[in-house]
Parts: sequence; C-alpha cells; structure tokens
Amino acid sequence: MEFSGRLATIQFGDVLQLAEQERWSGALVVRRSSREKRVFLQGGRIVGCLSDDPAEFYGRHLLLQGHLDEAQLAEALAWCTRHGRRLGCALRELDILPEVTVRRTLGERIIDAVCGLFLWRRGVFYLEADEPPKEEIEAEPVDTFGVVMEGSRWVDEHDRIRKVLVSDRVVLRRGPRWPPAPESPPLQVLLAKAADGERDLEELYQHLGGSHFRFLEAAYALCLAEVLDIERVSGVGDTSVTGELSLLDILMEQAASEESTILSERHFSIPVDLLVRLVPAWTERPTRSELEELRSPLARFLSGIDGRKPIRDLLSTSADARSRQLEVLLVELRRGRLALLPAPVDEITLLTDS
Repeated sequence: MEFSGRLATIQFGDVLQLAEQERWSGALVVRRSSREKRVFLQGGRIVGCLSDDPAEFYGRHLLLQGHLDEAQLAEALAWCTRHGRRLGCALRELDILPEVTVRRTLGERIIDAVCGLFLWRRGVFYLEADEPPKEEIEAEPVDTFGVVMEGSRWVDEHDRIRKVLVSDRVVLRRGPRWPPAPESPPLQVLLAKAADGERDLEELYQHLGGSHFRFLEAAYALCLAEVLDIERVSGVGDTSVTGELSLLDILMEQAASEESTILSERHFSIPVDLLVRLVPAWTERPTRSELEELRSPLARFLSGIDGRKPIRDLLSTSADARSRQLEVLLVELRRGRLALLPAPVDEITLLTDS
C-alpha cells in the first residue's frame, strides 16, 4: 500500500497505531537529513529496527548497558568478520552472552531505536515492501501498543529533562557527591567518569553513543543526585539533533529506484545553484482535500508548482519555511506524483516536437 507523510503534521505514535490497526507488513522508513531508520513490521507488530547511526548499533547498546566490555566486543566483531555471521550469533558461539540474553537485549535495542523516533520533530516517513535482515538469533516481536506508550513517556520525560539540561551545549562537571555509587547503572558510571568540566553534552554523547534519550536521562539523574553539576551553558540552541532535509536528499529519493545511481556528498558535490534550477512538475496533482489538510503556506507552495518555475523561484526566503517545503517535495516524489525536470515543461515539449 502507498502511505507517506511528514512528522511535522502527524505524531509518530499515531503512525504506529495505524500500522497495528491495519496490520501492515514491510519497512516503515523514517528519514531526516542524513539519518534513516527502518522499522520492520509483520502484521502490524514490530519485528526489527535498523538505524544508520553507528551510535545506535547493537554492540554499542551492549557496552553501555554493561553486558560486555570493549575487548569482548572487539573479539566478537572479529569473529563476525571471519565467519560472515551476525553479532548476536558471535556472542553466543564465543560464550560471551547466553542466547536468552541476546534475544532480550536485541528486543531492548529495538524498543530504544523506535522510541527515539518519537523525539524527531521533523522528517518524512513512507512504507516500503521490505523484510528485516536475516538473523541467526532473532528478537521476539515487540508489542506495538507498548512501544507507543513507552515512546509517549519518552516525550514527556524529554520535555522535563530539557527544563534543566536546556541545550546540548551544557557543560557538566563533577558534583559534591562524585563518584557515583557502585550499584549505579553502567551508563551513569561511564558518563560520570567522562564529565570533566570541559566537554559539553554533545561532545560527551559523541564519546559514549547509544540512545540519545537514554544518555540525557542518565545525565539528568546524575545531576539530581549531585554526582554531576552544571558548569556552564556555552549556548542555547536547538535542543534536539534533528537536522533538516536538504535538496540533495530529495534528488537521492528520486534516484533511489536506480541502484546504479548513488548520489553522495562524500563522493562528489553538486553546486546548489545548479540544483535549484530544476523545475518541479506534477504527474498527478494533489486533490483539494489534501491541500486543505496542509497549512495554508504549504498549500500555496504546492499550488504554485506549474512545471514552469524552477525550485529557486518557489522556495521561501525563510530557512524554516524552506525546510518544510522541501519535506513536502520529498513526500510527493515518494508518491510518484512529482518529477524534477531540467527545463520548463513547455520547452521540453518544443524540443520533443522538433
């Protein structure tokens, strides 16, 4: 089935509840800027979640939860490379973790990865016919309703945390009750040791990785316990690592069906002034009811697409408005209702006729 949308207009929890009600199967792809997560569904139940963020990889989750140390993880990853097997199987075969623990921790990582999407304020999502990668050891299917409840708790707790840790530019130092108690959760212990009064939250997170919410939750708990204290706030900016969809993302989506065509900022760059010359044209116009569901500025933006004006003439001068406009373009490209042309439709028609 065709289903796509924007996180700015619908809560992710509502998307999951709809998936459960309609018993969807496939991959629910959620994207923002250079980040992507794929939530795999079978009959509406969550059976897996892949993230392209190395901070959220399974091995990192195990480290931060204290299930293994770096030497054990390195040994398991080396075994995976030699045998071409997955990490869960390596942990079992090397007797680092029993299979029951692997299954349980795989499920915990899936829940954390999916709940993290509840905190994405912007991005796009769409459903694809795809299956999760084959695992020698698989997690049990996750109850979707339970994830929705937990994700909603994350949103409320995140708002509460941000009243104290107002920005990722907050710098933490050791407090009057440092060090943490020996029975403290492993993540809190690692974070307390890493806080040196010089690195801010963003730098500490880059050092530790894992779920960003779990990281903030640990920092907040340490501050309440006076194990850590706020040294200073170097700047109050955006409190979430959202990022905005770029025009390159839109072109990558349009070329995604051609496996031989991979656009990447790491391989080459395309001048922005060339990209904004492209002309969007409808292959199937949105209905009046669809336009009415959008905010009026976005409805006017879509209504202004006529196959004659290039992107640069359509985009707002406001960075925030441009971001929303580009998100709408990406959704329409995914639906196959919009094309990007090198010239206005009239000029292409004349060239074809001649």
